[in-house]
Amino acid sequence: MQQQSSASPDTTDGIETPQRTGLARLLPSAEWLSEYRVSHLPKDLLAGFLVAGLLLPQAMAYALLAELPPQTGLYAALAPALIFVFFSTSRFVSVGPVALISLLVADAIAVASSEAPGLDSGAIALVLALEVGILLLLLGVLRLGFLVNFVSDPVLTGFTSAAAILIGVSQLKNLLGLEIERGGFLATVTSIGARIAESNPWTLILGLGVLGLLVANKLWLERWLSKTDLGRLARVSLTNAFPLAALAAATAAVWWGRLDRTAGVQVVGDIRLGLPPLTLPAFDPALWQSLLPTALAIATLIFVIGVGIAKTLAGRRRQRIDPDKEAIALGLGNLAGSLTGAYPVGVSFSRSALAFDSGARTPAAMGFSALAVLLGALALSPALRFLPTAALAAQIVSAVFGLVDLRAMAKIWRSSWVEGAILTLTLLGVLLAGLQVGIAVGALSGIGLYLWHTSRPRIVIEAPLGESLADFRDAERDATDEAALPESILVVRVDQDIYFGNTSYVEQQILREVADRDEVTHVVMDLKSISQIDFSGLEMLKRFIEYTGNANLRVSFSEAKRPVVERLRSHGIVELVGEHRLFLTTREAVQALLEPSGDPGPQS
Repeated sequence: MQQQSSASPDTTDGIETPQRTGLARLLPSAEWLSEYRVSHLPKDLLAGFLVAGLLLPQAMAYALLAELPPQTGLYAALAPALIFVFFSTSRFVSVGPVALISLLVADAIAVASSEAPGLDSGAIALVLALEVGILLLLLGVLRLGFLVNFVSDPVLTGFTSAAAILIGVSQLKNLLGLEIERGGFLATVTSIGARIAESNPWTLILGLGVLGLLVANKLWLERWLSKTDLGRLARVSLTNAFPLAALAAATAAVWWGRLDRTAGVQVVGDIRLGLPPLTLPAFDPALWQSLLPTALAIATLIFVIGVGIAKTLAGRRRQRIDPDKEAIALGLGNLAGSLTGAYPVGVSFSRSALAFDSGARTPAAMGFSALAVLLGALALSPALRFLPTAALAAQIVSAVFGLVDLRAMAKIWRSSWVEGAILTLTLLGVLLAGLQVGIAVGALSGIGLYLWHTSRPRIVIEAPLGESLADFRDAERDATDEAALPESILVVRVDQDIYFGNTSYVEQQILREVADRDEVTHVVMDLKSISQIDFSGLEMLKRFIEYTGNANLRVSFSEAKRPVVERLRSHGIVELVGEHRLFLTTREAVQALLEPSGDPGPQS
């Protein structure tokens, strides 16, 4: 096989781009900056402004969800995004405030505030952002991204669905205009049910009105526009301008009727916004220790969701990303946020998809988006003070509407009831015991299921498909010709790697198969399904060979991969059975055993 030169180009989006070398390895933005063309600027500017139109209200809404002032969300949309642009290997990812992370931040603030009542929520958020940044940096620098693979799809689906329900329930008080203390799912539902008669009618009208418009935009406006003669970019622009129009209408209604004074409608109020401030997170060892579990959960979710979104969008244009560098970029973005008055940030699918659909050419679009948010917030800050919190709550509920993925849940249940049970356990754990407990229960259940499956590998007794002995298959499942194989020969296959967790089971099952067949004098172990075997597995094979030798049986190996053969040699197993009992194929092993001259005495 001819080896590709390290200087050979990659083809991405029809354009040949060299593999990352030199500066581009340390600073991925050096690659796209060196290729930047003037023709890219209009598309990047347009995409940036469209994303900013979605990001501006989301930033304030998600800050509300995180129990933080609106300007904290706006700051989270600035410096982290600008830093991420220069270190990310993805070209379409939008970093900033996201719903799931905001909910976790709110939980962390509630717990930390109860333990230290005088602690400011903003100070807690800064420490959390710093810890998340450090954890993500370690994840990328030490190349530990594989660890998050233990969070399975059923666990992630159950978690996001339950989190979406929690988010929706948490915003009911803002939609109804009720003052309710933060609590768990059941406590919040009970409190709202007991006090629903006290709802503020004007708040309810504004909140449900905006929510109805946002849902209509998603369900009907996009579909209707697709049937018109408008181009794709025009349709994308209109559907993403509609939410802004709905929020503007709600703001105008409050201002015109002075509903904040005459009807008790809660509004955002004065937003003290300027350039991102320089902030230093408090160094309090007790606070850092108490926030660490939440920071670990947040960092895991940011990485899993962020890399998944980046891979999805990059794949649509035949581009590649580096997960470890994405972790570093996300870590640096959160570090930047901790120094500029923000809170932990992640990747938004809706904003990233909008950048992709609106024709963004480079990550510069996300930089333009951050700057547009700053300019827009500064220009609109006098009007934003009349923005009703009920409208922001509607924005949140609308944004998480699609996170409850009933179709994915049904598919998981149809695929495996065990994985469906893990999904349900995660969902109920989040709703009843909290976010961190729920995801921990789900992850541990998934790992437990994996250990259960790998500890009981499938032991297959093989037989030839015909008298030619050309192919050996499962004697119970496939239409094999067991009569073509003498009763003195037993061919057995272990359908999984052998490691310390399953050696005892494998040994017992093979010994049972041998004990059930008094006529067997030869055992052929088909190793085609084994890629790795650890020390405990090698010791088990050695014990089995010694047992069969004492029982006047002979063991041969067939179809072992090169790494497995090397392990068998280094452990002395090949020497123990003899080099002549190591075969490339099962057919060769059986044919050799059928020939009298090819059957030497038993191994010692």
